[in-house]
Amino acid sequence: MISSTTCGLPYWYYRHKLKKKYFDSKATYSLHLRNKPKDMDVKDWKYLVNLWTENAFQERRNKNKTNRCKRSMPPYTGTKRFARLRDHMPEKNSYIRAYGPRKNVTEYFSARPTKIELLRQLDTSRIEANERVQQIQKEASEQVNDVKKQMDEKLAEMNRIWEQKFKML
Repeated sequence: MISSTTCGLPYWYYRHKLKKKYFDSKATYSLHLRNKPKDMDVKDWKYLVNLWTENAFQERRNKNKTNRCKRSMPPYTGTKRFARLRDHMPEKNSYIRAYGPRKNVTEYFSARPTKIELLRQLDTSRIEANERVQQIQKEASEQVNDVKKQMDEKLAEMNRIWEQKFKML
C-alpha cells in the first residue's frame, strides 16, 4: 500500500515549483493562462490557475501563513527523539507539549496545588529539615562525648601503667 506521503508530498512539491516559476500573483487572469508550462495540458493549467486565484484558497493561504508564524514548536525534531525534545522544552500555561491537543497537567498528574498548599508544604519541609539537623547534631555530640570518655579512660589507664613502671624502677 502506498502512503499519502509517498504520493502527496512529491505532488505538492511539483505544484509548488509550478506556482513559483510560472504564476505571478500580480498578473491578470489572461496572463496566467498564457504563461503555461510547455509540458502541461491546458486543462490542467487552467485548473491550477483557477485554484490559485480563488478567494477561498487565498483566505486559507493567508490563515495558514499567519498560523505558521505563531507556531512555537517546529514541525520536525531532527535527530532528537520526542522524549528528549519533551524534556528540553518548557511547559507553558500548564499545558504539556507533544501529548496531544489541549492536554493539561491535571489530566496526567494529580491536581495542581495552590500557592497556599505549596507554602504549607514548604514550611513543613523546613520544620522537618530543622528537626533532622538537630537530631543529627545531638547524635554527633553524643558520639564525640563517647569518644572523649574512651580517650580519657585510655589516658588514665596509660598513666597508671607508667606510674607502676616508674615505681618498679
